[in-house]
Amino acid sequence: ASSPCPGPQESRTPGVQEAANGGWRIPEDEEDEEPALEELEQREVLVLGLDGSGKSTFLRVLSGKPPLEGHIPTWGFNSVRLPTKDFEVDLLEIGGSQNLRFYWKEFVNEVDVLVFMVDSADRLRLPWARQELHKLLDKDPDLPVVVVANKQDLSEAMSMVELQQELGLQAINSQREVFLVAASIAPAGPGFEDPGSVQIWKLLLELLS
Repeated sequence: ASSPCPGPQESRTPGVQEAANGGWRIPEDEEDEEPALEELEQREVLVLGLDGSGKSTFLRVLSGKPPLEGHIPTWGFNSVRLPTKDFEVDLLEIGGSQNLRFYWKEFVNEVDVLVFMVDSADRLRLPWARQELHKLLDKDPDLPVVVVANKQDLSEAMSMVELQQELGLQAINSQREVFLVAASIAPAGPGFEDPGSVQIWKLLLELLS
């Protein structure tokens, strides 16, 4: 599914007139007309997760911007459009605070892929993350979901096996496309070389193609 987007620009074939000598020429006032650009198809990705899980940082990193210092919660919506060779990817983030989670279900049926960010070190709020994730899974049974286990560089981060159990992913229908990906989008120290954003982006392109 994709959100409405402007229709392709109207293109007009320049009028071709027959010249007196039997050849053909384009009227002078139309010689410099630019051909209409072909619009790329849109693909929609919804990026959700509790506040502080790293959604905004994920969008910044994908768009080539450095992560911001400290935690600045998103009060509303945030979006990024990234062109690829075959289509444009619109990533829409909705803030994860409790008063904004009401809006999540309004958008989940309108997108092609859901990315659900989880703070791997936030054990206390993991039950809430699990609850919200399963609400979304129930809302659209066919939607591919990429669960990003973020902040894996932190010493208190849960392992992938723990997260799979705590998030109830093993109970999901095996026919459904649900992926659990380890990441550290903005690593706290220099020792963590692979943030995981490239792997996630490649997976998204695969699911959207």
